[in-house]
Amino acid sequence: MKISFAKLLSLVIIIILACNKTAFSCATMFVDQFSWSLHPNLPVNDFIKGNLGIIQPSFARIYLVIAYRYLINKPLNNNEINQTVKLINDRLGYVSFYCFDITKTDYYKNWIKERDLVLKPGKNVNLEAYAYLNEFNYITICNIQADALNKATNTLKNLIKKYGIKAPCVIDWVKNQDMVYKNDGSSQNTKIPEPLTKSNDSYLINERNYQIACANFYATNYETACTDFNKLAKTPDYSDKTLAKYLSIRALIRQGTVKTKDPFNTKILQDAQTQILKIKDKPEFSSYKTALNNLNNFILNRLEPKSRLIQLDQELMKNITYDSLEEYISVYDIVTNYDSNNFNTNEKNTQPLIPNLGSMSEWIQVYQSKNSAACNYAKQKFNKTPTTEWLINLSQHTTTLDKDFSIIIDQFNKLNPSNKAYLTLAYKVTKYFIDSKQYEKAINLLDKLLEIKNLDLSSKNMYLAQRVQLSKSLDQFVKYGISTEVGSWGDFSDEVPDTYIYIDPAVKTIKSKPLNDFIPLAQGFINSYFSLAELKKLYATKNYILPSRLNLVKVIFLRSALLNKMSYVNAAAAILAEIDVSYKNLYINFLKNNSPEEKKFLLAYIMLINSSFLPYLTTGSNNYNSYWWGTYDLTNLHMPDYNTDDGYYSYPNKVDYPPYIKPLFLNKEDLAQARDEIKSLNTAKPASVYLPEIVISFAKTHKNYPLVPQALHLAVRCTHLGQRCNDGSKLSKEAFQLLHRNYPNNLWTKKTPYYY
Repeated sequence: MKISFAKLLSLVIIIILACNKTAFSCATMFVDQFSWSLHPNLPVNDFIKGNLGIIQPSFARIYLVIAYRYLINKPLNNNEINQTVKLINDRLGYVSFYCFDITKTDYYKNWIKERDLVLKPGKNVNLEAYAYLNEFNYITICNIQADALNKATNTLKNLIKKYGIKAPCVIDWVKNQDMVYKNDGSSQNTKIPEPLTKSNDSYLINERNYQIACANFYATNYETACTDFNKLAKTPDYSDKTLAKYLSIRALIRQGTVKTKDPFNTKILQDAQTQILKIKDKPEFSSYKTALNNLNNFILNRLEPKSRLIQLDQELMKNITYDSLEEYISVYDIVTNYDSNNFNTNEKNTQPLIPNLGSMSEWIQVYQSKNSAACNYAKQKFNKTPTTEWLINLSQHTTTLDKDFSIIIDQFNKLNPSNKAYLTLAYKVTKYFIDSKQYEKAINLLDKLLEIKNLDLSSKNMYLAQRVQLSKSLDQFVKYGISTEVGSWGDFSDEVPDTYIYIDPAVKTIKSKPLNDFIPLAQGFINSYFSLAELKKLYATKNYILPSRLNLVKVIFLRSALLNKMSYVNAAAAILAEIDVSYKNLYINFLKNNSPEEKKFLLAYIMLINSSFLPYLTTGSNNYNSYWWGTYDLTNLHMPDYNTDDGYYSYPNKVDYPPYIKPLFLNKEDLAQARDEIKSLNTAKPASVYLPEIVISFAKTHKNYPLVPQALHLAVRCTHLGQRCNDGSKLSKEAFQLLHRNYPNNLWTKKTPYYY
């Protein structure tokens, strides 16, 4: 089937709008990201290999560990890179909780294959890979793991070999093993096998006792499980006494950590540690030595976290492994009392500095701290050891108005651009130039930085946020104010880069490409400092994606309407008739030679039909179908405060842009005009009042106008779904009464049964 280019264009607009994300709702929030603050640019492999970009103190500590190694000229070798990449990918993909997907492993498949030889195929075998630790079932712990399945598979093979595949004792063992695997910590699912009291076969008795011990372990009856495993460890004819002893210690540790109201039970963990130290060097436990050392470290992390952190700090300076890096992050959190669920960096980084944690931990702690003592410490440390890693730390804690910043400038000028600290320091130096009004120096440095070929996108966009402020023309503003987003934050699409669907005119086919749009700071400037005249000029540049062009014209249309500047309204409507194809006929009808009264009605009708008109510009994918504008939107047209956790830019992965200057190309007259317009807009009425008032006024004098019944219905709907207010409620009732009195049998009247 052939399709015309015009139809294809209509289709792609529909797809764009359908693919747009809902920016804010009770359950979902999406925010287009242009720079990450919690981690480097994705994928992080380049960062791990040494392309550090701007090292932000808000980065997760795992990235600061990597940065520190490069800053002190100890780059990661290939093995360390591979270990680190795997750990980060696992953490981002939750692979560390591998027991959740135990049924997808070969261990599980091997167990089911062997089990199904004895009983009917076990497609419905209930295997609980994790245990519930509270009555609400939202706190869990890894329960059945790969080694356990491997042990069960080998035991069943031995039973079949010893007694035969159809032997009653083998069938009975499998049934009880199914029972063992159903335990998940909840009392209603606790199923413990019965002891073998009628058998004289010590092998079968011991295997049953092992099943009982495992069932208690999985049921979180850790004290009982510990006792059961210890009995097996002391049973003379049990063939796996070392395993039983090892599992008794594991059960004891879980008793001291999981089954306690406190973070851990010191006495129980000390007991477990004593038992580990007694056996870990014995020859018979050689195969468990690594596991026992890991358990001992687990205990040290809680009983002596500071000393353990120092050990790990030293280990990571020599060699980074998956386990050591993962453990370091965990212990650091324990020592610093870090709450990983608290995204508010202003709260979590103001704690007093903890001395003597090791060289790397010391650097990370000071770099991330917002405590006043950190500034003095950074200065003292740099004066004593003037290295680049401490120069970065000093720059983080020295304001650009501080006289000591001249030291940072001098040291920066001596650095080679290939130095791992260069890009981070450059960000602070350009800020210094801007703050001190040395604009040409800032421009020259930023232009050089933006030409770096391997500059990561997240860092590039942070430099652009500085460069756009120094624009000397609208063309420069567009050049430096637009970039590709690094991803999106929110709900289950967190950190997935967005794409823009468009038509390739050369081949007239639909394609997609990364979202290229105004960076947040440029967007803020447009909303805060651009008059209608400047907004119109901005649209004329047309150097950005269709969704944002559409959003911009809608902003012009709405602002012009609220300011009663009909020439701008008409100009915007003419453009919308071309690019907002879903509502093309509405705009064409509006542009006809109507009376001023009819024109105003049609203006309101357009915005009642399409509720996505907003008084401020959003990024392309965030032009969501809001339920009209409210008072909040009208009174928040100023520049957002990026350094707070309030308002539109409140999200964990935001970048806190430094204080900014107004774009240089906007003169006093431009800014004054914008200020006057925004002042008037701040006092305008919300849609739930503004639109119904126009419709009701027109309906009273144009009873036979064909669009009035639908407009009255939409006016009631607007007061319901838009901002609720007393005036809106009164207007809702009035519109409802007009509709039902003048059009009792109309379809739109039937669709409007209530006004409240």
